Amino acid sequence: MIIHPFPPLYDENSKVLILGSFPSVKSREQLFFYGHPQNRFWKVISAVTGKREPVTIEEKKQLLLSSGIALWDVIASCEIDGSSDSSIRNAVANDLMEILSNAEIKQIYVNGKTAEKYYNKYIRDTIGRSAVCLPSTSPANAAWSVEKLINEWSVINDFICPVIEQISHTYTEPYANKRISCRAVIIEDGKILLSHETRHGNSYMSPGGGIEDRETSEQCVEREVLEETGYIVRAIKPLITINEYCYDTLYVNRYFVCEIIGKGEAQLTENENYKKMQPEWVDKEKATEIFSTYKTLPPDKESLYFREYTILNII
Repeated sequence: MIIHPFPPLYDENSKVLILGSFPSVKSREQLFFYGHPQNRFWKVISAVTGKREPVTIEEKKQLLLSSGIALWDVIASCEIDGSSDSSIRNAVANDLMEILSNAEIKQIYVNGKTAEKYYNKYIRDTIGRSAVCLPSTSPANAAWSVEKLINEWSVINDFICPVIEQISHTYTEPYANKRISCRAVIIEDGKILLSHETRHGNSYMSPGGGIEDRETSEQCVEREVLEETGYIVRAIKPLITINEYCYDTLYVNRYFVCEIIGKGEAQLTENENYKKMQPEWVDKEKATEIFSTYKTLPPDKESLYFREYTILNII
């Protein structure tokens, strides 16, 4: 019996979970996923995410985590002859709850038919979630060229969420506090909806705020936009996550593309009322001009405006 020798790769920003069957001999030797030089996984995943193909294990980890991708295998232990999936016997499945409890996984994919077979046999009914089977990146799947694999695997772009690390010159490592916020990107007729604090400093930012216990990121952004602006919105998909390091705090900012589906009633907090916060539609070019002033601002506001400037450039 061979036991899976290395842990899953994920973090709290992972949105997609990709499952293989069981690591090959080369992967078990390297203690990391897809270690066989002929496996097309790293070539495919770099093409799909638009990033340089990684070489080292550290580069591979960074590619996945910076794209919101978690990686693991279906099988925790089994009897196997070398790397032959067809020889797998007495398989015991991995427990996926460690990942699913700590990351908002939107879609699970399996890499090939063997992974799909064991996922459906041991895991699907236990967790109540189906997985989408993608063609295997194994060299044994010779009928599929790299180009065909890239085309099929591109479906993960519907769910993955790039992650950017933004470190202020004020940051003191390690951070002592962490705050997770969810923010909306809402664009209509060339204008973007922003929250405008008019009492002091004339500040702008994307509408949104801190996530509450047992609240998904989508629920958070929809609630926060309604409370701040009075608009009822639907979160369509994640756009990007910016990890903003400032002073002794990590601010995790999850941005979602949202659409307005109705009108409700704003419910500003006491602090927001004091700041005289109000929604304002701002021309995208004007918004870019506003946030481009980040270098002239005090550290706190500089970091916030640089974050918003980054988002507008992505848009």
